Order: sequence, then C-alpha cells, then structure tokens
Amino acid sequence: MMNSMKNYRYFAYILLLLAAVALAAPSVYAWDFTGSTISDYNHVNIETANGAGYYVGFREAGGGLNALHITTGISSPYGQVSTVSSDSGTFYLADTGGRGYFDKVILMVAIKAPDSGEELSEDLKINIKASGYRWTSSGVENQPPLASEITYARNSIDRSFGLYSVTYGPQSWKPSGEASHPIMYDQGRSDEFYIFFVDTGVGVLGKNSEITGLTDNGMAKIEYSIENYNGETIVFNVYGYALNANAVQNGIAWTNKIEGTTTDKNSDTSSSGYILLLGSSASPDGEFSNSEAIDYGSDGGVSYSSSEVWSPSVGNLNITSRPVGANIYIDDVDSGQVTNASFADLPAGDYTVRVDLQDYDPAESEVHIKAGYITTRNFNLTQASGRCTVLSDVRGARVYIDDEETLCYANWTFTDILTGNHTITIKTADGRNFSKEIYVGRDNETTVFFETSPNDLSTAGNITEVVDDFETVSNNSTANIEPGPETDSPATPVSSGTDTGIMEQFFSFITGVISPEASVSPAASGFSGSEEKIPANNIPGAVPESVNITDDSGEFAEEATGENVSLQQTQIGSVYVTSYPKEMEIYIDGVDTDYTTPHLIYGLKKGYHKIQVKKQNSFSDSKEVYVPAGEPTPVHFNLVDVDNQIVSISVSSKYIATFAVNGELPYSDVPSKVKAESFGSYLTFNDGENYYSMTLPFLSGGESFVLKKGENVGSLGVASDPDDADIYIDGMKTGYRTPCVLDNIGDGYHRLKVIRDGYLPVEKEISFICEGNAVDDSYSFVLEEISTGNLMITSDPQGCMIFLRGDYTGQVTPYTFEDIPIGTYDVGVMFNRTIFKDKEITVQSSKKYGDTILNITLEVPDSI
Repeated sequence: MMNSMKNYRYFAYILLLLAAVALAAPSVYAWDFTGSTISDYNHVNIETANGAGYYVGFREAGGGLNALHITTGISSPYGQVSTVSSDSGTFYLADTGGRGYFDKVILMVAIKAPDSGEELSEDLKINIKASGYRWTSSGVENQPPLASEITYARNSIDRSFGLYSVTYGPQSWKPSGEASHPIMYDQGRSDEFYIFFVDTGVGVLGKNSEITGLTDNGMAKIEYSIENYNGETIVFNVYGYALNANAVQNGIAWTNKIEGTTTDKNSDTSSSGYILLLGSSASPDGEFSNSEAIDYGSDGGVSYSSSEVWSPSVGNLNITSRPVGANIYIDDVDSGQVTNASFADLPAGDYTVRVDLQDYDPAESEVHIKAGYITTRNFNLTQASGRCTVLSDVRGARVYIDDEETLCYANWTFTDILTGNHTITIKTADGRNFSKEIYVGRDNETTVFFETSPNDLSTAGNITEVVDDFETVSNNSTANIEPGPETDSPATPVSSGTDTGIMEQFFSFITGVISPEASVSPAASGFSGSEEKIPANNIPGAVPESVNITDDSGEFAEEATGENVSLQQTQIGSVYVTSYPKEMEIYIDGVDTDYTTPHLIYGLKKGYHKIQVKKQNSFSDSKEVYVPAGEPTPVHFNLVDVDNQIVSISVSSKYIATFAVNGELPYSDVPSKVKAESFGSYLTFNDGENYYSMTLPFLSGGESFVLKKGENVGSLGVASDPDDADIYIDGMKTGYRTPCVLDNIGDGYHRLKVIRDGYLPVEKEISFICEGNAVDDSYSFVLEEISTGNLMITSDPQGCMIFLRGDYTGQVTPYTFEDIPIGTYDVGVMFNRTIFKDKEITVQSSKKYGDTILNITLEVPDSI
C-alpha cells in the first residue's frame, strides 16, 4: 500500500468537491513558480492570470501617473494610500484624466512573504470580484462612449486566485514609464513580491466622459476576500488599457502613482494604492476568521503507524448575519437553513456562501474550510431599495413619503425607496390630502393609484386608506412612468432531478456530503455567535447535522426545518485529459493527481483550473481551462509542436460581443487582447443564431482582427453510437442531440464535441465548407463507455464515517456506493472522529465480477 498521507494529498483532486487543501505549507522557495521577473519595465507584453495578454507602452518617463487612481470612496477620485489589515473589503478604480475613460482596467496583485520569516501559505486564496461599465469602442481616438452605449456589469469576474496564479517574480518594481517604480508605498530595499495580473473585464468612466448618473461615479468596484493567509503582505496596483488613444494604440500606458521620483512629471498627483497587512488566518480577526481547532475528544491512547493513520479532512462552518433569519445557500444550493446556523463535518475545501433575506441585498463570500477547524462567516446585510410608482387621476399632485416631501409629482416612479412599509401621501392643488399604506419589495415594483375625484366632491376631504392587498407588478406598462434598473433576484436552488445515468449516479454519492443523522442542540454545538470549540459527540458513528445557533440578541431563535444542504451534480465538473505523447503526469492547480494521460478526473468545482502535463525532468505544457458543471471537458496537449509560439493579438467588433480562440472555453469579451498559437489558430463566435469562424494567418504578435459575420452558412450532420448525445459547437451547447443536422454552421474551422452520460467525451476539430448541399458535411462518433462497479464498505464497529481518497462522503458504515468508475480507491473509516484507518481497494466491473466488498476493523479501547 502506498503511503496514505501521500495518497490523500495527491489524490484529493480526484473526488474533491471543491479545491484541494494541502496538508502542510511548503517553503516559499519550494513552490514551483513557473514565472520569472517581467522582462523589462516598459515596452513589454504581460499576461494575466485569467487568460488575456496586454502590451505595456508608457510614452515617456514619469508619464501616465496622473489619470488612474485607487480609492476607498467614490467621492474621492484622486485616491489615497490605504493600509488595512482586514481580510475582506472593497476599493474602487477611478479616472481623473482628460480623456475621460479607460476601455479596461487590469489589477496587479503582488504577494510578499511574511516579515516574520514565515513561509508563504501554500493554500493562500485571493478572491476577487469586479463590477463596472462595459462598451464597444467607437474606433475614434480619445472618444469616450455615449451613455446609450454603456452597460453595467455586476461581477464581471468572480474568481479565486492562488500561488498557482503567480506569473512573475520575485521582483521589487512594477512596469511604468521609468525604471524601479516601486510596487508598494514606503517599500523597503529588500522587499520582493510574487506577481500576477487580473483582467477585470470592465472599464472606468471619469468626469470628463461627460456621462452623469453613473453607478459608483463610473468607477470600477473591486471586492476582495483573502483566505488561508500566514502573515503575507498583499498589494493591489491598477493599470489602464485604451483601444484608441494618442498615448498608445491598443495598449497600457497608465498606472497609479506610488511615489514621486526625479523624473515625475506629475508631482501634484497624490500617491494611491491598497496594501493588506495580514496576520494569521488561524486566529480571530473581526467578522471573518478561522477559529481554533475542534476538540474531537480522546483516542483512548490508541496509536497506529504513520501508514495507517491520517487526519480527518472535515471541518465545521458557522454562518451568522445581522439581522438574522437569512436563507443560506452553499455553492448556489439552498441549505434549508437560515442564519444563524452551523454546519458540521463539511469536507475541507472552498465554498461560495450566499445569504438572502427579504428586504435586504444578498451578500456572498468565498469560504475556505480547513480540516479540523471551525470557520465563521458573518454578514452585515444592507437594506435594499425598491421601486414604487405613484399614480393619480389628477396629474401634478405633490408626493410625500413617510411625511417627507419628495419634490416630485404624480405620476412618478421612485427607484430608490428602502424596502419595507411606507406611507404614501399626495396633496392636490386645492389642498386635499390622500394617503395609503404600502409595502415596497426588493424584487417587484409596487404601484399605488389615487382617485382624487369621487362622484360627490362634497364628501371629499382628507382621506387615509390602508392597502391590505398590496398591488405589485413585475412590468409596468403605464405611460409617462420613468423606467428603472433591473432587479437582482436570488438564484433558484438547483434540484437533483431524476436519474440520468452513470454520471448522475456517481455524483449523487460524492455530492451528498451532509446526510441526515443525529441532531445536536444549539447548546451542544458550543457556538453562540462567536468562535468556540465544538465538543465531541461520543455516540459512536453519530455525525451532527446542520443545526441552528441561538442568537445572543434574541432576534431570531426559530428552529430550522427542511433537509440538510446537498451539493448537486450541477456544481461539479470533470476533465478528460489526453496528450501526445501519452503517459504524461497530470497536475491540477499545481497539485500532482498521481494519474497519467489519458485519464478522466472527477470532482472539480465548476470554474477555472490550471491543467498541466509533464514528464519528470523533461518537457511540460499547461492550460487554464474553464470547467463547466456536470459534464466532462476534454483537454488535449500536443507536446510535439514545440516550435508553435504563443503570441498576443487584439480582437474587436461592432457586432459581436464574445469570441473564443480555437473554439475553446473560456469566451472573451470584445474588445480583448488574447493569446493564440503563431500558426493554425482561428477565432469562433456566435451571433445568437449562427456559428462563425475566422481563420488567422501566421502570427508574429501584436496583430489586430475585426470579427465579421460570414456570408455562407451550411448544414452539418452529427451522429454517434450510441445516439442521444449532446452536441457542442465551439464550446457552446447547441441544445440538439445526435443524430441530427445543424443548419447554422459557417465556413471555416470549428470544434465539434459530443457528450453522453456514462461515456467519455469525444471532440474533433473540423474544417467546414458550405457548398449549398442538403448536408454539406457529416461526422459520426463511437463513444467509449465508462466501466463502473459497486463498492460495499463495512467496518467493525459499525457506524464509522466513510472517506474516499481523503474526502468525507457523508455516509457511515455499512454502505454501498453504486456505479462508481472502476479503479483504485483509498477508503478510510473514522470512529468517534478520533480513531482512523484506511485501506486501498480496486473496484472492478460489477457486471463481470459482482460487488467489491471491503471490511475494515478498528482497534477501539473499551474506555471509549
């Protein structure tokens, strides 16, 4: 048997529901950083950690430092140097330049090792959300967009980055128009940083854009949270990109000023930056903290050799909010619980937690569960605004809200009324008052109508009416009513649905991480709104279910009802990694999976992952891949094409919003700078109906291309054995299944993929030519079935928690896992959360060999 500690460290990605948790933090120098220092301080190409590339070309020394700033308040566009210690927060990116806009802003994230000499945390997570305005460039130099051309994008990016995202460093300077411009204000001589760049996907509009009424005054909003830190310093800088500007064409020539120098042309411009001085995430720090270790009780003095004992990879999660009573969603799945609540024995890893309370804006945070620890997240909720339309049969009546004059007249739509109960009053020109009590909701528009002309005017006076059944409308078609912004409705919980085959069956057991078991009272949980140890439950085999926490304020103490949270198949994806040549070692997000190509790897959280293949002491290749939920994503590496260089190109269009390189996810917004192979590359895009392709010539780097719809669209036949497989074109699901004929395919290269549950995905790059035939071309695929077996696990004593490859399954012995892929698994059982043992077992085909049975006997002292 292989060493179990190694197995659980390196096999974690196979069945991991979320990102892997390393068992020990390595030295900062032990981490395999793939980058080196940026090749020069100016006139250089940089890459971002989320798939884009940009040219940096400052026009002159000291230039480009007066227009772009980092600020903590939307009323302070010139910014400031902010030094904070909170591991979550918000800042803004502002423009004060004469041009009035930046097409895009790019974050520079710099990580410095702890001053105490501690090592960089291998599990460091930097979660970044960006929101701001987008538009398509007019192509006119220095011409800002019109108000009618811009759209506001919330969460244009919402991603986690780690040490695997580092591209450059260690170095002590940032790109600018002069050498040695520091990264951090008051930077020490010996300070060096590890760096990566993030494309925010949004631009910035300043005062000189002459557009008024902008959200956050046109600034880009950056929300961050940091997980698993170990005393690091993290510094944010910003760069501005312009597609058409006199300073630079299609490049970056602006950044926030850190400190003045002798060549600084902008001595009157204040410095700005955002610096995080972090402590240790293992100790309490405000409302976001990881608590002390959980006390699981005594093991009765039992000891095993290191090959037989491993630490439990589960932790506890406490979710609180002010006010309490908010619905809790974990990875977009309704947990059935409301704040304040506690979740016991969650598999270690990363989760997205969202809380949603009526009349308040939803709040969301990335949470890292550390094995053996309690993690606490508190959300301070902000009351939401709603829409209310006040109508009257006599126009010109003055409107009052809660006895406050609004300076508005009926008919009028108010878009910023705080949610809740309000009194609406109108006063007519002849001195009559009319009032109604209404309720303004977050997600619907409230309409209130006043009839001021009763049949008998002699009876008319001051009238107060209580509206018992509030009138709410989703769409108001009444004329002369001011339109308002769209409202954000909470996500609908995903249902597990019916059995759809082997993939559903496989994920049904691995995603059922919290199953109904013995309940624990709030007092027994040891938590009352702050970080506390959770005492061990000494009932053999008992695993606490999610329970409510008694709130000290007494505002909410209702018992929770409903089922426990279950992470659905729709939150998990997989990759089928192939390579030429074969037998390449597979790494995911920097961690060795212990598999070689070709191999199908399950259990990846949907989102971006870095996939790498390499031979020991030999060549390697890597890709950042977007893994969608529920379906396997093919990832192929051709390590023979060593002469095909990767270069950056610019892509724009007036008609197309997004595009892909070589038909692969992720899609990029227009305009963008992207990376492509020097030859054999093509761009694919969709206009909402047809799939188009543009073949690129040999690329030397720096070229610009404009996407245009093709003239020819033809028919493509797709079949498979067996049939009923989903058809994808250029990474997009067509909504059709084999066999069928697609009649909306444009000339050129496309990536054709078919996927069926229980079978390996098949993908092929095709060259399509429209010849005007009934079917211009056709392809047929033979799908390879994924062999499965049943695994029955028993133990002595019974009632032990079951782990597969280091992850808690939510099940206890005896239990049978049905229809899991054949292969070797590390199976662990844990008694009383203190006594552990694991064995390695190979699951064989149940059709050929029957069920695979494993029994594990634990030495349990009589005293337990």
